[in-house]
Amino acid sequence: MKLHIKTKKTMIAALLCGVSYSPASNAIVLPSIDVAVLTQTIANNIQELRNWVEQKTMMQMGMDMDSVYAAMGIDNDNARTVQEIQAAQTAEQKKSELQALKESAPANNACTTLANQAMGAAVSCDAANVVKKTSASSIAKRAGGSATPTEVKAVEKAINKEIIDTCSELISDENRNAFQEAWSKSGSEKTLTDADKLALSKCVQPLSLAGSDKENNALTPEDKIAAEHFKELIIGPTPVVKNSSLLDKDSDSYKKVSVEEARVEAFRNLAELSFSEAIAMRSAGENGTNPSELFILQDFNDKHYGDKEWMAQLQNVDKPTKNLMQPPEVLRHIAVMDAFMIHFEMIKYKQQLRMEALQAATLALMIEPPKR
Repeated sequence: MKLHIKTKKTMIAALLCGVSYSPASNAIVLPSIDVAVLTQTIANNIQELRNWVEQKTMMQMGMDMDSVYAAMGIDNDNARTVQEIQAAQTAEQKKSELQALKESAPANNACTTLANQAMGAAVSCDAANVVKKTSASSIAKRAGGSATPTEVKAVEKAINKEIIDTCSELISDENRNAFQEAWSKSGSEKTLTDADKLALSKCVQPLSLAGSDKENNALTPEDKIAAEHFKELIIGPTPVVKNSSLLDKDSDSYKKVSVEEARVEAFRNLAELSFSEAIAMRSAGENGTNPSELFILQDFNDKHYGDKEWMAQLQNVDKPTKNLMQPPEVLRHIAVMDAFMIHFEMIKYKQQLRMEALQAATLALMIEPPKR
C-alpha cells in the first residue's frame, strides 16, 4: 500500500519536472533538461490555472447575476400583475358604484308621479263621499213613506217647481243659438217659452254627464246641477203615494204591497247609483275645487303616452336629453305604468260589477215587472 502511494507521488513529480519514469524497473531515466523551457512551461501552467480560476469566478458571478436578474424579473412580473389586478378591481368597483348610482337615481318625473298618486287617492275618497251624498239626497226626495196624499202632493209640487226654475236657466249657448237659427230659417222670430227652455236645458241633455270643462275634465258647477237633475228626471224626481200607507199595518195586504213598493224602489236606487258614479267621476269634489277622478286618469295619460317629449326621452331620441334615459329609469317608468294599469283595472272591475247588477236587474224586470 505504501509502495503504491509512493509510486503515484513519484509519477506526479516526474510529470511536473518532465522526467521519464518507469515503474517496472523502479528506475528514473534522466533526460536532458532545458531549464528555460521548463520554467516557461511551469509559468504557462500556472497562468492557465489562474485563468481557469478567473473564468470559474466570472462564470460563478455570471450565474449569480443571472439568478439575481431572474429574481428581479419575477418580482417585476409579480408587481406588474398585482398592479394590473388592483387596477382591474378598482375599475370594477367604480363600475359597480356607477351602476348602483344609476339604479338608485329617481326618475326625472318622480315628484310629479308621487304628487299625482297622492292626489288620486284623495280624489277617489272624495268621489266616494260625493256618491254617498248625492245618492242619499235623491233617495230622500223620493221617499214618501207613510206620507198622506196631500203631503206627497205638496212635496211633488215643490220639487217640480225647483226643477223647472233651475233647469230653465241651464241652457248652453250652442242650444240657444241653434234654436234661434232654426226659427230664423223659417222666416219667423220666436221667443223662448218656459216649455222651450226646459226642452233645451242641459237637464235633459245626456251630454251634461260628459262635462264641458275640457281643461280639467271636471263638471262645472252648472253642469253638475244639470247632471243631478238629469239623473232625477230619468229615475223619477218626486215621491209617489205609497198604497201601503192606506192599509192596516197588521194586514197581509199591507205586507204584500209594502214588499212590492220596496222592490220598485230597489230598482230605482240601483239605477240612481250608476248615475251617481258617473257624475262622481267628473265631480270637482264636495268643495267644488278639487280635480276630478277622471282628470287624474287623463292627466297621467297626457304626461306619458300623450307627451311627445316624454316619448322621445324614453326612446333616447330627444336632442337635449339624448342617451340620458338609462335602463334603470326605464324600468321605473314600466313599474309606474304597471301600477297605473292595476289601478285602472280596479276602476274597470268596479264598473263591471255595476254593469252586471244593472243587467241582472234588467233581466228581473223582463221576467217579472213590478206590480202597480
